[in-house]
Amino acid sequence: MTLRAQIEKAFAHRAMPANVVEPRTAVTPEQRDALWFIGRDWRAVVWQDWERHPDAFYTFVPKAFAFYLPSVLIGALDAPNGLLAAEALVGVLDRSPAISNWDLFLRTRLLGLMAGEYDALKAWLLARSALPAAEDDASLGRAYRTVEMLEHETARLRRQLNRYVFRPAP
Repeated sequence: MTLRAQIEKAFAHRAMPANVVEPRTAVTPEQRDALWFIGRDWRAVVWQDWERHPDAFYTFVPKAFAFYLPSVLIGALDAPNGLLAAEALVGVLDRSPAISNWDLFLRTRLLGLMAGEYDALKAWLLARSALPAAEDDASLGRAYRTVEMLEHETARLRRQLNRYVFRPAP
């Protein structure tokens, strides 16, 4: 299976979000970038759209972030000179190995993905390491380890939740 097919399959279940930003009285330029995505399926978003609306990456609400994430991954495969949103994603993932140091952005947007989505993200990072213009190997290595930690922490939290949700009544 190609990387593109793996990404498409992993994120195929994602439903389009009802909103893409937190409501505010005054819309910021960053939010304006995110609002452009309303009603657009991630499969139809191409790298040129991310070049025109790069600040959306940082202003999406968590559900919108997860929904449009595959368009960043696939867009980076197609972009001839790199993609700012993809570089931002690697920067977000290039974190401390201590979960306690993860910021709210990382925890609310990348913690809780499905196993197949984490696999696609790790495969994307590995493919990115083969590109000459990509981030340095140390940064990509830390990003890869962060994805592994996100995956393990998600599994741990799901097990913990299942213990409480499905606990037999006394």
